[in-house]
Amino acid sequence: RGGYSDHEFDDRELDLEARVSAAEAEAEAMAGEEEVAEAAVAQLRGHSRQHAATILSSNPYFEQVGEDEGRPVQEDAHPDGKLERLYRSGRCEVLYATGTRKEVMPSGLHTVFFCNGDVK
Repeated sequence: RGGYSDHEFDDRELDLEARVSAAEAEAEAMAGEEEVAEAAVAQLRGHSRQHAATILSSNPYFEQVGEDEGRPVQEDAHPDGKLERLYRSGRCEVLYATGTRKEVMPSGLHTVFFCNGDVK
């Protein structure tokens, strides 16, 4: 017992047990706080995404063209295999022989869809 009397040893043991209990309680409280913090961050991220989507959807540069555009009003096939389609909405679609597709919106926004799934 390292030179301690039984009474001193018991006191030290009780003190250590109290410290361990306090540390465990503090760890539990911190874990609860961490969960609350993670939930708050997730909620803020959700609000941030909604806010960004609202801003983007209100900007005419990022206008969405409806699915009911109908058939192309003009279609040009090129010798290299490229096919250009112009729709009533002003959207232009270019299909390349490689399978790549490019959309040009009336706002000037260009979007390229590659065969491997990449979008630029």
